[in-house]
Amino acid sequence: MTTGRNLSQFLAAVQGTNFSTEDAKRIFQGITVAARGMNLSIDDTEGTYRALTQIMSKGKLQAEELRGQLGDRLPGAFSMMAQALGVTTGELDKLMKKGLITGDVLREGLLKFSENYAKKVAPELDSATNTISAGLARLNTSFSKLVADFTDSGFASLVGSTANG
Repeated sequence: MTTGRNLSQFLAAVQGTNFSTEDAKRIFQGITVAARGMNLSIDDTEGTYRALTQIMSKGKLQAEELRGQLGDRLPGAFSMMAQALGVTTGELDKLMKKGLITGDVLREGLLKFSENYAKKVAPELDSATNTISAGLARLNTSFSKLVADFTDSGFASLVGSTANG
């Protein structure tokens, strides 16, 4: 499944809730950044999207999605959600058991959760991106040097003249 299709399903689940399309996009974007920063596999990334879609479809936060689906893929998800809601992990557990994380509480919690998680992994994502960019730059430099050495050696002229005549 593509990220676009996952976003479409998530946006469909948001319809009829107190989440705006902009809220949904911010949450989805934050979770996407978190998944990339954590270097999640495609299956694990899709699992996080599926958990978000289920949360939206149910209209409430439950332990199954937070602990079982998000928590298995995003380390520290449970404590980060508690922090986003301004409660302890024990209080979060009780609130979920009572089905009290709904409506605006859920909306604000998911917005803060996705934003905070993205911020948490952003340095790692920047580092990974910089490492890849630096590696590609080194590869490009090495290749340019190889071509220059090859040309300077006269071998290219020898091959060219042999081919032409």
